[in-house]
Amino acid sequence: MARTPRKWQGARNPSGLKRVRQAERRHAILQPRRSAAKTLVAKAVMVATAQPDSADVATSLSAAISALEKAIQLQGDLADVHHDLALTLNDLGDNQRALEAYRKSLELKPDFVEALNNLGVLLEGQGQLDEAIRLLRRAVELKRAP
Repeated sequence: MARTPRKWQGARNPSGLKRVRQAERRHAILQPRRSAAKTLVAKAVMVATAQPDSADVATSLSAAISALEKAIQLQGDLADVHHDLALTLNDLGDNQRALEAYRKSLELKPDFVEALNNLGVLLEGQGQLDEAIRLLRRAVELKRAP
């Protein structure tokens, strides 16, 4: 006799039902924050990639930094947003804050090759060669790994 597959894939006991409900509530709470953070990142990218006059470059970068910082306030655990902030700060010439943002990005995602590479290049430019070499070697190792 052939069995028909189960259609219900959800919780099968009270504790499982509780977990499902908690996950739904967590999703309902966090999703708007994630969406807002993504919107702010998109705004920062749009502002930074626009073709402003040379006088407006600093203003555009400042607006992008502001949008990225708001995204971090909403959803601070996104390594990519910290990396984008670091890149923008570096373009603006604020190397100290860029270093902090790169480090935070690597704290959240230790195997982030682009952040390792960019932080290594920034440290090399500041004369911190030992740490720069260590980070760049780590980036190369991760890039080579399958």
